[in-house]
Amino acid sequence: MKSLGIAAEFAPSEFRILDNGKGLECPAGCQLRPLRKNHKRGDLYQQYQAQGADCVACRYQPQCCPRQPERGRTVSTPEVFRQSFTAPDGRGSDRSHER
Repeated sequence: MKSLGIAAEFAPSEFRILDNGKGLECPAGCQLRPLRKNHKRGDLYQQYQAQGADCVACRYQPQCCPRQPERGRTVSTPEVFRQSFTAPDGRGSDRSHER
């Protein structure tokens, strides 16, 4: 994340999984909608994306999506993790990945 200019406070593991994977909530409170599912190295990932307008208007934009906020932040979570290993507080783990 550091190489992308994203602060540790906005790493994918800090996004909260909502309603069994029907969305994510970023640390600033914005919601990300499911975008698509991807296969990578034999694993299935669910990709989520925030609305660009939300990211542009957010005061944390420089720490969260410094390069192209108008596109909206995207975050991917492993499908098996999302379904089976959601923590009680809804947060992900180190197994979440950034796109």
